[in-house]
Amino acid sequence: MPFRSHLPDVQLSEKSLSEFIFHQIKDLGDKIALVDNSIGGKSLTFKQVYDQSRNCAGYLREAGLDKGDVVGLCSPSSLEFPVAMLGILACGGVVTPCNPAYSVEEILQQFQISKPKMVFVYEDCLNTMKEVQRKTDSLEKMFIIGESNEFITMSEMIGDEYSEDFPKYISINSDKDVAILPYSSGTTGLPKSVMLSHRNITSSFLIFRDSVHHGNSDILYSDRPMYHAGGFWGLIRSLSMGQKLVLEKEFDTETMLRAIEKYKIIDLLTGKELSENKTGEILAQGPQVMKGYMGNPDATARTITKDGWIHTGDIGYVDNDGILYIIDRLKEVIKYKSLQVSPAELESAILKHPKVMDVGVIGIPDTYAGELPKAFVVKKVDNLTKDDVNAFVKSELADYKQLRGGIEFVKKIPKSATGKIQRIELKKMAGNK
Repeated sequence: MPFRSHLPDVQLSEKSLSEFIFHQIKDLGDKIALVDNSIGGKSLTFKQVYDQSRNCAGYLREAGLDKGDVVGLCSPSSLEFPVAMLGILACGGVVTPCNPAYSVEEILQQFQISKPKMVFVYEDCLNTMKEVQRKTDSLEKMFIIGESNEFITMSEMIGDEYSEDFPKYISINSDKDVAILPYSSGTTGLPKSVMLSHRNITSSFLIFRDSVHHGNSDILYSDRPMYHAGGFWGLIRSLSMGQKLVLEKEFDTETMLRAIEKYKIIDLLTGKELSENKTGEILAQGPQVMKGYMGNPDATARTITKDGWIHTGDIGYVDNDGILYIIDRLKEVIKYKSLQVSPAELESAILKHPKVMDVGVIGIPDTYAGELPKAFVVKKVDNLTKDDVNAFVKSELADYKQLRGGIEFVKKIPKSATGKIQRIELKKMAGNK
């Protein structure tokens, strides 16, 4: 059965994403907006973000960027990332973020879907992108975040001489026009390009703002890459709320703790409808739901119902107080006989063992049972044995959740840049045995 939020309705915005953010930051002046903790605390004020973004838009307009054109943004978190992003959006362009660590083939797979006309690329990835350009027909121009003697750099695009070229009359339909084309994680196959409209993003922020109360004096810290939804969302949130964002290119515990101490940072963090306290897949509906997957109507139809409900892929339940709990991912659940085993639950249990450093759990095929849970374990101490782990799991969880697929000790659990366990890699490791 559908559950409606107990919170009041949110007043949505008709503005484009760039207009929305420009409106929020234009009067914040010399207040610090962004701090890059990875390069000694270099910063930008809100005025600098505002001016540089609009100048960048002026340059891009003169360079031939038109409404609806897609522009790649292939860079780690940086002060230049939001400037390029807002510059593209202000022209009516569509931003498609890209992991700068990707290979030529991985970038090509994404660009064959989104077909970018231009790309901003981090200086360290230039050679990779040059090879991508040679192999794709759509990519006409490259701009460099960093230094280059071969291509136009960001620093050359943000001068005040381009302020008069800012595109003032771009008509954006916030509900229909796409703003961002991020990519799905590819957990169950190749990544798909997610079409997010301007309203999808602004409404997500407004829903968040009206339900979680933080002031504009708060300072946020993010080690999530801006090309990923987690880092991108943190950027949108901090700019829209007038908050200082301290960014880090890579996670390191000591660096994060020093940043918290220095900046006083706050902590973040069957198809049948079910009733309260019944576990099942969570479907959601609202203005924040994506438009679909670009160039993939079949995947869109499988994900979004005809009446606008999106299959989140999350498993959870709603309690008697209307609080929603998310407990696992549908596509990661292990099917043991007729029972469902949660990898996350197993991982949480195993991590309680004092001799376990890290763990990842997958299901491996079994002719009789369907799948068997298998754990890849990183030892905290050398004398940890498989029998130790098995005995511990038996003391914590029901019989059908036991590690019948075995235990394998490894040096490291493969994870994405955002800390997500790469279960596809674990399955490859299991298949090689």
